[in-house]
Amino acid sequence: MSRTPSALAPAELADAALSCQALARALRLARWVGPGRKLTSRGVLRPADAVQACRDLDIELPGPRLRSALDVDELMRDWVTACAAGFLGTDGRQAWTAPDLPAVDSLFPVEPETILSAWLQAATILLDIGEEPCHGCLLVLHELHTADGPRTVEDLAAAMEVVTEPGELIELGGLGGLDADGPEGTPCPDCGEIHDWNPLSYLSGFLDYEDEEERIEHAADTLTELLAFGAVEVGDGDIGDAEVRLTALGEMLAEAEFRWRAPSPDADTATLISVLSVLPPPVALTVAQPWLGARSAADAGQELLAFAESASGGERAGALALASDLGPDAWREWAGRSGVGAYARQWLRSAGEAVAENPADESWLAEDTRKTVQDALADAMPPTLSPALSPALSQGALESARSTTLVYQLKITLRGVSKPPVWRRVLVPGGATLRDLHDVIQLAMGWGNYHLHVFSTGWQDFGSPDSELGFADDGKVLLSQVLAGPGERLRYTYDFGDDWEHDIVVEEVGPATPGEVYPSCVAGKGACPPEDCGGPWGYAALKEALADPEHDDHADRRDWLGLEADEDFDPKEFSAADVSSRLSRLAPPDGS
Repeated sequence: MSRTPSALAPAELADAALSCQALARALRLARWVGPGRKLTSRGVLRPADAVQACRDLDIELPGPRLRSALDVDELMRDWVTACAAGFLGTDGRQAWTAPDLPAVDSLFPVEPETILSAWLQAATILLDIGEEPCHGCLLVLHELHTADGPRTVEDLAAAMEVVTEPGELIELGGLGGLDADGPEGTPCPDCGEIHDWNPLSYLSGFLDYEDEEERIEHAADTLTELLAFGAVEVGDGDIGDAEVRLTALGEMLAEAEFRWRAPSPDADTATLISVLSVLPPPVALTVAQPWLGARSAADAGQELLAFAESASGGERAGALALASDLGPDAWREWAGRSGVGAYARQWLRSAGEAVAENPADESWLAEDTRKTVQDALADAMPPTLSPALSPALSQGALESARSTTLVYQLKITLRGVSKPPVWRRVLVPGGATLRDLHDVIQLAMGWGNYHLHVFSTGWQDFGSPDSELGFADDGKVLLSQVLAGPGERLRYTYDFGDDWEHDIVVEEVGPATPGEVYPSCVAGKGACPPEDCGGPWGYAALKEALADPEHDDHADRRDWLGLEADEDFDPKEFSAADVSSRLSRLAPPDGS
C-alpha cells in the first residue's frame, strides 16, 4: 500500500519538508557521499570514511578512534534519513548520491510530490511508526492529531497510559464500553492473585512503562523527532513544558499514517481484527472508522459478534471490544443467545437496560476471561525449540528461563589474545535468545558486527540461517536451552576469515536485582582488536608495530587505523561503564 497522501500538498508544503532539519542534514550527507563510497558488510560507511564525513559535516566523534560508523549516533541518524528519503542509493557494497537529488542551487529540481513522498517515508522510519510501530510514538501522533488544541508533554504522557502489561485492567476510553468490572474471583494466570477483569480491555499489544517519568521521557523524545521533521511547532519554552501542536506537515503525516493502516471498508471481520490487534486502542478505533462507517451500527455489531462467536482468545476479545463502542443496537439481537450472548447481556445491563438474568453467565464469563488472558500471555512468550533439540533441558528449567527475573552471569573470553587478555563479564536476562547474546557480545567486546558468526554447542551450530552454511536459526533458541547452568560452556566464532573465537562460560544464574538494567557489564579487561587485522596472530603483529616507532610497519599501521597520535591506541583500554552504556541500547523500554 502506498503511504503517499491522496491529496498532494502545494509547493509551500514541499518547501517546508525539504528545509526541515532532518532532511536538510540528510541532503548534506548525501551530497558528501558523491558518486560512490564503499560500505561495510553492515551497509554503513567504513570507519575511515565515517571519520572523514564527521569532520567535513561538523559531527562530533565519540572518541579518538572509531571502530564503526554505527557508534556515531548523529551520523547514523542522518544516514538512515538519507537512505529512507531516497537521497542515497545503496546495493549493500557501496552507496552513491541519487541521480535526482535536489541540487543546492535549485529547491525543486523534482516535483513537490516526490519531495513529500520522500519526507513521509523518512519520517515514518525515524519515528518508528512503520510496519511494526512503537505504540508510544503512535499514541503521541494520534493524540496531537485528534486534539482540539495544543498539548503538553504531560498531556501526551497521560494518553500513553492506555498501554500497559498483560494481566492488568486497562481503561480504553471509548473502546471500554462497560462499566462492569466483569466476573469476580477469577485467578490471574500470571500472578495467581484475584483481580477484577474486563475482557473487553484486550485489543492490542502491550508496552509497559515503569512510571509517569518514563512516559514523559518517551513523549518528549517523540516530540523532538517530530520537531526535527518540522511536524510540530512548539510554543514558548522548551519541549518539556511548552504547548505543542502539529504543523501542516504533521497533519499530513498523521492522515497518511492512519489512512494507510485502515482496512478496506469491505474487508472481512478477521482481516479487520488482525489489523486492529497490533495497535493501541485509541489508534485502533480511529483506524476502524472507514470500516464502521460503511455499515450501520446494527450490521457492524452482527458481523463482529458473529466473528467473536467462532473466534477465541484475543481475536474474540478484540471483536467484542470494538462492538462495545457501537451502542445497544449492536447487542440486542444477541441478548437471548448462549455463549457470546453473556457479553451482550452484560453490556446492555451496564447501559441501564433490563435484561433477563442467565445463571450460567458468571461462570462462562470467568472461564472465557481466563482463556483470553492465558492466550495473551502465551503470545508474549519467546519462541522455543523442540525438546528433542535440547534433551538435557527440563520443561521446568525452560519455563524458569523465560522469566526476565532470572539473570545469567557470563564470562566471555577472546581466545588466543594476551598481553593483555581480552574478556568481559556480562549479565544477560534469562529470556535472551542466542541472537540476543550475539548482539551483547558484539557491543560488549567492541566488534562492529561486519561479519558472519556462529555459536557451536558440540551438537548443533547456530547463527544467521543460511542454506549453504547449514546453521540453525540463533533467533529461535534460548540461551538457557544450550547453557543449562553454572559451569556450562559455549563457543562463539566471529569473522570466518580472522576466526575470532570466544569462550562463553556460565558463572552464575540468579534473580535480577530490582532497579538494575540488563544486559550490563560488570568487569572486563583489554581493548577489542581492530576489525580485519588478521586474527590473534595479526593482532599480535599489529601491537608490536604500533608499540615501536622505529618498526618498518609503524607508519602504515597507524595510517590504517586512522590514528592521529601513537597514544590514541591503547590495547589495555577498557571501561565497564562504557560497555554497559553501549549495552543499554539492547535493554527493553521498561528496563526489565
